Amino acid sequence: MSPQATVALGDATLGLDADVVDLVNLEVDDLSALAALRRLRRLRLRVTDPHRSPLVAISSVAPLAALVDLEELELPGAAVTDLRPLAGLTRLRVLDLTGSPVADLSPLAGLRHLTRLRLGGTAAADLRPLADLTDLEELALSGTRVTDLAPLAGLARLRRLDVDGAPIGDLTPVLGTPALRDAVSLDLSGTWLSDLGPLAGLTALRELRLIHAPVTNLEPLAELKVERLWLDGTGVTSLVGLPTAALTLLAASGTAIADLGPLAEARRLRTLRLAGCPVAELAALAGAAELEELDVSDTAVVELAPLAGLPRLARLNLARTAVVDLAPLCGLPALTLVDLRGVAVEGAQLEALRRADREVITVAPSWAEREDHEAEPEFAP
Repeated sequence: MSPQATVALGDATLGLDADVVDLVNLEVDDLSALAALRRLRRLRLRVTDPHRSPLVAISSVAPLAALVDLEELELPGAAVTDLRPLAGLTRLRVLDLTGSPVADLSPLAGLRHLTRLRLGGTAAADLRPLADLTDLEELALSGTRVTDLAPLAGLARLRRLDVDGAPIGDLTPVLGTPALRDAVSLDLSGTWLSDLGPLAGLTALRELRLIHAPVTNLEPLAELKVERLWLDGTGVTSLVGLPTAALTLLAASGTAIADLGPLAEARRLRTLRLAGCPVAELAALAGAAELEELDVSDTAVVELAPLAGLPRLARLNLARTAVVDLAPLCGLPALTLVDLRGVAVEGAQLEALRRADREVITVAPSWAEREDHEAEPEFAP
């Protein structure tokens, strides 16, 4: 290829007839060279190294304005604020501006063929320019300033909507879209959603994340078949209304839940995380035959007798509890890891657990101190 038939973009050499440019972790601050690639259909400048931001120096997409055949544009992390040069790229189907400081979406109003738009972590707040993008199927708004989803009400093809970390308090405008109506997994963590009523009709829902949302009442979920539910850091104080029929995972660390009574009906429960809750009594778990992981660290739990008959319990976190009797654990056939950091138990009991081939953690081990070097204990959500 002759020098005249190529252009340089950072360290990359590109042919003038290139229709696809897909580069990873490229250090580049100017896209001007791309203006010569008139056949370009797909431009992806991806970042895979979490410790680098190689696109942060890109502040303008003006050189792309003449690339009228462009169908896919991915510039995550670029410092772009002005989208006007993209207004004429009417063939665009995919646009990824994740992490850019862009706020004004009005230049996108005419891009009617967009099917996937990623704006997570941007300064976007007003979605009105997207109201007529009826081909849109996927929209990422995580961590944006968006508060009102009403402009999306008419997007009948929208099947995926990411809003975690956005100050959204009302999902009603998008309940008629496939993104909500047919949702199997929904992440509303960090939103301002307090009323779960609009979710009551989402019969396909199987996974629901509400981490740090101001939710207090679970009763709207009672008839759903949710299998995995994250409530960590919410305002939930009672498990009344908890959808127990299909529940396999419940993460509620950092809540004020004290009564585990409703969990007596959660026969399929395999993972339960209650770190930092005011839980004192585990009697409701006595029949949880499927339970494999239990985290009650930093709780008021003292008595472990209800756990004595749990045949599948493999991982147990009792760190910083007032437990003194470990005898109920010695006969558990599947138990492999017990975290007893900060627990005042007698040495003889620890030795009894170790003789039963249990891994017992009594101090916080460093990575190098662990014999297997494979993984630290994982009790986090």
